Amino acid sequence: MRALSGERYFEDRYVNTCNGVVLLAADGYSRRGRCALWNPAVADVVRDVAVPDPAKGTDYLVLGLGYGRRSKTYKLLLCRWQRFEYSLQVYALGGQPRLRAVSSTGLDTKIQSQESLYMDGTVFVLDVDKPVILAFDVDDETVATIDMPGERDPDWPWHARSKLMEMSGRLCVATNHGHNR
Repeated sequence: MRALSGERYFEDRYVNTCNGVVLLAADGYSRRGRCALWNPAVADVVRDVAVPDPAKGTDYLVLGLGYGRRSKTYKLLLCRWQRFEYSLQVYALGGQPRLRAVSSTGLDTKIQSQESLYMDGTVFVLDVDKPVILAFDVDDETVATIDMPGERDPDWPWHARSKLMEMSGRLCVATNHGHNR
């Protein structure tokens, strides 16, 4: 019997949940992009996953897990760091696992946060110090950005005040817009 309480399980951090499968990963960048998939409905079964044979000097941050309805495939979204360059990568699980680059809209800086939410075929990623949310379409393997509303309060270090949430089937986040809002 296993239980997840708080945001950590042993050394790993809770990242997100997709179709009842819990994604746990190392806190921060790691050499193999190692993570664990846990289905609480199946007693004592945890599947460890790692990116196969990463290039030397490459680290990965596990950003989220999603399911493509058309492709019928679970996929991990990763941020790859190599020689001071960042890119988004997708790692398809099942069948023949594969790792490939994702076409994105200008990932120019390091993603610091593993704050994500899966909803209806899309993995949303929030990096609290940036004014955008990344939206990864699991089937199309494309990334779009969603601008967060308002200007950041200069007295608060981040643009977002809350974690990503689903409310009435819609993506929600409390932003830091103005003093005490």
